[in-house]
Amino acid sequence: MEKESTEDKPLFDFIANQYDETREPLRKEVLGFLVQNLSDSKDILEIGTGTGRVSIPLQNLGFNVTGVDISEKMLEKARMKGLRRALIAKAESLPFEDDSFDVTLIIHVFHLLTERVSVMNEAMRVSRKAVMSLIRIGYRDQDNSELREKIGLILQNTSAKYGISLDKRRSSNNLHGFESSIIEEFPPYRILKLGTFVSVHNRDEIAIKMLSSSRFVRSVRSLSPKALKDLKNEFLKEVSGVKDFSIRRKITEYLVIWEKSKSNVIGPN
Repeated sequence: MEKESTEDKPLFDFIANQYDETREPLRKEVLGFLVQNLSDSKDILEIGTGTGRVSIPLQNLGFNVTGVDISEKMLEKARMKGLRRALIAKAESLPFEDDSFDVTLIIHVFHLLTERVSVMNEAMRVSRKAVMSLIRIGYRDQDNSELREKIGLILQNTSAKYGISLDKRRSSNNLHGFESSIIEEFPPYRILKLGTFVSVHNRDEIAIKMLSSSRFVRSVRSLSPKALKDLKNEFLKEVSGVKDFSIRRKITEYLVIWEKSKSNVIGPN
């Protein structure tokens, strides 16, 4: 059997081991608001469930949750954490009958999708009631922004020593601009404000996040494990020479709802 190349493997297979350590857990306020709006639903599908950041808390509260993802490594983590139903599946062609679930969740995934129309059509097809998403709109303060950019330059220069040219950031560092552009692309039936949250990250946290970003991981997949380890160690050593600082980020989060009864056809205007 021909061995699968690193380029063929899903990107998040390479991030799975450090994913939970470098992403914020689901805020209890966000979970509570989501549960409140799922009160009349029982069977939930989550597209892009990852390590179960959303699915597992919902399952623990009594929902029948099915999580799908294209990364087996991420699903392995979810299963280890207790997610009972986790399946490999492409969002563009879900292996479920029509109206199989009350609600389909697509949370913090839209910026990774290249076939949004197909995904939204599939999500609506398998849902009896609605498709829901959590959308973040936020900004970083400008204080210490030059120091953050300096860390980014260190990563770029260190990577170049190993023959890696980091992908240039696409618009807002994702495929379709800010994830919130989905609201304009597919106008929802309802947009509900959850709240505004502030997080603060120091120099070392920012550096670690850069090493686990999809941009970096996508670029270094061809490196050997030893070379990748050496690159990371050299980068972190260089970063330790930058004076410590912090970046404050303010995020407003919304629950976006596309109701099936109000939307027979999904697609951008």
